[in-house]
Amino acid sequence: KVKMEHPNKESKIPPPLEERNTIFIRPIPLTLEEKDLQEWIETVNDVNVVSCRIIRTEKGESRGFAFVDLETKEMATNCADALHDQIYKEKRVSVKLSKPPSKNQSDPST
Repeated sequence: KVKMEHPNKESKIPPPLEERNTIFIRPIPLTLEEKDLQEWIETVNDVNVVSCRIIRTEKGESRGFAFVDLETKEMATNCADALHDQIYKEKRVSVKLSKPPSKNQSDPST
């Protein structure tokens, strides 16, 4: 049901961002695993996680942020609203809808 990506495995190219219902989460604990992130996201009512991707270095270490694809744009919006600025594993997290990349921006949420 849910696609979990392994840090040492090449991932498939995701669909274009405008077709995805993706949230961007940071900071996350460096030791967090995808299954733990998924469980936390699913504490929001009526949310179906499609995939969780913790962004990692070439050595497989977490970079401290993640993208989560949800089934619908409404689910993504509700999830971002419910979880933004909450404390998770002793960290206050920012949860926002992911935006398509801009050529002039270096923010990983865009």
